[in-house]
Amino acid sequence: FSKNFDLGFAKDSVIGIPISSESQFEVFTNAIKNHPAVASISASQNHIHFSGPLRTVRSADQEREARILNVGFNYVETMSLKLKEGRSFEERFTTDRDESVLINETLMKEMGWAHAVGQSLVIAEKTYRVVGVLEDYYSEGLWRPIRPVVFGVAKPSVFAFIEIRLNPGFMEEGSKFFQTTWEKLFPEVPYDGFFQDVVVAESTQVSEGINRMFQWISGMAIIIAAMGLFALVALSLARRTKEIGIRKVMGASIVNIMTLVNKEFIIMLGISVLLADALGYYMVKSLLDSIYTFHVDVEIMALIISNGLVFIVALLTISSQVWKAANENPIHALKYE
Repeated sequence: FSKNFDLGFAKDSVIGIPISSESQFEVFTNAIKNHPAVASISASQNHIHFSGPLRTVRSADQEREARILNVGFNYVETMSLKLKEGRSFEERFTTDRDESVLINETLMKEMGWAHAVGQSLVIAEKTYRVVGVLEDYYSEGLWRPIRPVVFGVAKPSVFAFIEIRLNPGFMEEGSKFFQTTWEKLFPEVPYDGFFQDVVVAESTQVSEGINRMFQWISGMAIIIAAMGLFALVALSLARRTKEIGIRKVMGASIVNIMTLVNKEFIIMLGISVLLADALGYYMVKSLLDSIYTFHVDVEIMALIISNGLVFIVALLTISSQVWKAANENPIHALKYE
């Protein structure tokens, strides 16, 4: 679910490169911009998954805490963020540099605006005008609720990241080219480029760890339950050895005996499965809710598969013992009568 979830931005085709000065940005981008791997280039002071500061934003009587990201003019397009209304930042509009902001859907909803374009926001006692609304994106993976976000235009002097979106099929070639170019241009500065999906993958790795842990727990639970059921069946058959012997003498077939003995355990299993489905659904949902804000639903098919697995393990456990008892020579059970 988390691997295939659309986070609302380009995570599979973007390379980020930390920089320390405006001159690094200009020299490096001029050297790579004409390479066929490059689809789009931008720069920013803050970057998705490298969160900006939290600031109080106000409008009329509404006040909220929002994440502030200062970015370059082409950042929205490079990161493939989606516009819900309005426009993105445009270099030809001089007011965009100091007076315009973009916000996300969550902030628009929390402010109670049906349409945000044209609204005013006060941040650090300075008033900005909203020129566009971006669809919500999941900057903190699926763990936490989506925060209100405000995008402003960053001055080149504070750029800390270069973001490069690559054309399909050029990820490996582009990455090698960027590293080689960087090392030629700045031999004294280590190349720290990163794939955006690697940054995102950290949360996926945690999910995979949780998944593996519960696979082991589930496996152990099934083994322990099967051992307990095996002991119950063995105890029951030990008490009914003579009954089974008499039934065989009276002409009962092995199938009849297996059906008779299995019946009581199947009824017991049926009751336990109904209880497990109800409690399991509630507890698994509670577990997922406690870890993730956004997660896969507990679907009925998961319960059906679990029930089927339990019945198969139970029937194999029970039948192996009943088959053995039913094939015993009745003389051994009745010789003391």
